Amino acid sequence: MNYPFRTVDGVIVQQVKSPDSIPGWVNWPDRVAIGSAFDGSTVTPPPPPPPPTQAELEAEVQGLADDIAAGSDRDKALAMVIADVVAKAFNITTPEARQMVRDRLVVHLRTLKGL
Repeated sequence: MNYPFRTVDGVIVQQVKSPDSIPGWVNWPDRVAIGSAFDGSTVTPPPPPPPPTQAELEAEVQGLADDIAAGSDRDKALAMVIADVVAKAFNITTPEARQMVRDRLVVHLRTLKGL
């Protein structure tokens, strides 16, 4: 089996699995990573992406919390039930309880992300 690939400016942009050669493509015996460099004889994989920054992780956490808060009707209903229970348990208003639940969710998501 062949794994021919196509390059643009020395960078692999497409690869397919084919029993035959494809005219104009480089025939290759193995799979390669898209984005790898090809100098005519050697494939050099691209460097790994940098780890996410603290700000990117924080934005992801906030986005997840927002998605859950604005999620499906089921998610919203569950959040409202939880907020009602919290409001009664802490003798606070429902909006305060919703904010408390959201804040706790953010703390939990930060912990999961290692923040």
